[in-house]
Amino acid sequence: MQKFFCSKDCPDCCPFSVDEKGNFFYINKINGFKNFLCIKLKKFYEREVLTDDYSFIKIDNKTVKKNFDEVCKITAQFLKENADKNILYLRGSGSLGYYMSYYDLIFQQFENCYFVDGSLCDETGITAHIEDFGNITNPDIKNLELVDNIILFGKNCKVTSPHLYAYLKTLKKKGKKIIYIDPIKSETVKLADKFIRINPATDGILVVNIINILQNKQVDKNFEKITNVKTEDLFYLADIFKKGKTGIITGMGLQRYTNGKNIINWINHLAVITDNLDYLYFGRSSKESFEKPTVLPKKKIKIYEISKFLEKGFFDIIVIVAANPLVTHPTSNLWHKALKNSKVIVIDTNFTETSRFADFFIKVGGMFAQPDAMGSYFFNFDNFREKPIATLNNDIDVIKSLAKHLNINIEIPKISNIPLTKKSLKRVYKKSSAPKLEKPYIETNKFRLITCSNYFYLNSQLAENYQKEDVCYISISDSLNLNINDGDEIVLQNYLGKVKVKAKISDKVSAGYIMIYKNRCYDNQPLNLLTKSIPTDSDNAVAIYDTFVEVKKAYEKI
Repeated sequence: MQKFFCSKDCPDCCPFSVDEKGNFFYINKINGFKNFLCIKLKKFYEREVLTDDYSFIKIDNKTVKKNFDEVCKITAQFLKENADKNILYLRGSGSLGYYMSYYDLIFQQFENCYFVDGSLCDETGITAHIEDFGNITNPDIKNLELVDNIILFGKNCKVTSPHLYAYLKTLKKKGKKIIYIDPIKSETVKLADKFIRINPATDGILVVNIINILQNKQVDKNFEKITNVKTEDLFYLADIFKKGKTGIITGMGLQRYTNGKNIINWINHLAVITDNLDYLYFGRSSKESFEKPTVLPKKKIKIYEISKFLEKGFFDIIVIVAANPLVTHPTSNLWHKALKNSKVIVIDTNFTETSRFADFFIKVGGMFAQPDAMGSYFFNFDNFREKPIATLNNDIDVIKSLAKHLNINIEIPKISNIPLTKKSLKRVYKKSSAPKLEKPYIETNKFRLITCSNYFYLNSQLAENYQKEDVCYISISDSLNLNINDGDEIVLQNYLGKVKVKAKISDKVSAGYIMIYKNRCYDNQPLNLLTKSIPTDSDNAVAIYDTFVEVKKAYEKI
């Protein structure tokens, strides 16, 4: 059987093998649980390899099917003829494989091509770790075998990292206590020995007060009101740190606030002063073991500034690789307008909401069609895919073809020749004092909109049978105050627009905030129509969870 791995935007980076009948089998590099593959992998194969999507160009607004070589040549010619135009270049997370970065070597050649600085993913947490320790890395996962307790700060691993969840289940059977802290009563609650609900963006305040107790200082008198955490739970957490070694696993959601970096800084500080640094987990770079090609963009744009440029109609050409910004990026109404009024090049595995606007669409076979390399961005292992599963044109083919037609010399190494880094990353705390606490951003008389991941799909990469939960979760108390019944059609609205959805009264959420599954369309409207494009405190990401909306029944005026 041949060995492969999944290079989708998931921390598990699952290695697997394929037999002659096309069956997939998980290769366990973590150990400690039964082998399994998540259901998404097979669906991605069906979607990216077995569908009839094709390359095309648009002529007089009509889609004209073209073969791969033709569309690459025509696209390159268009770029050559418009080399002086303002170009937005967005490369997404449709695949995190090593070779995807070679697209950058093409677009760095264009004088007015704007690369995106930052991401919607983990940049804020990465910045916090580099600021605190000088690098971003994770300890060996087996270190968790040495702790007494494991605290999950907003890490809904049942959905976002199924193999971590499976490993934690094994550790729980061995006697490890698992405490889960989150605003959302998510699927991971089933794993926890104790669930502590916390108000969004207040984890830093929780950590400060844990430290206050450990240092015999006074607890903030407004602690319960601000955080929604009971004082007895606060002392319970402090007692955990007093009595034994404690693993700390930090989720991605904590960094998606305007004070997100500060929250991560405080969690890092807690780990240091309680001597738990060897048990502190956030992530690592998926390319940590590899030397990436040197890329020198002529121009850059902060990710949260894209909306301003789109609103001005600044870009003549928009190039999108392995991304679907119409349903993933903030202010989708501005994306819709810009895609409609610009020349658009899309390179992707499938037709998407964004590719509908493409003037040039290059269809690739994705991770199933090319050799590649990638490391898990949580676990410390790397994967290599020496041969493709499917015989389809791939991203390497696109890069080579565009480079050839644009007269750009790019040397792409074979798998066996990918340069490996020899750096050894060790975390050493660089700060001499605690960080200054930043308060959460709040808009009064409105609801914070929390957009969560769904187990059945990754970001915008929807499988055909993803679970339909076209509902917005609202607390019992808020539903009573607004006279909203289960199943009522409600409108979520702010100055950017409005989205209609059905209400689901649930204890998944508490008063003051609502939850809905992200990167989806509801009533034919992208949910991110409502998402503001404001920076986190790392200045390289978007505070997605600091979006606030008004909520009313569909027939009531707002």
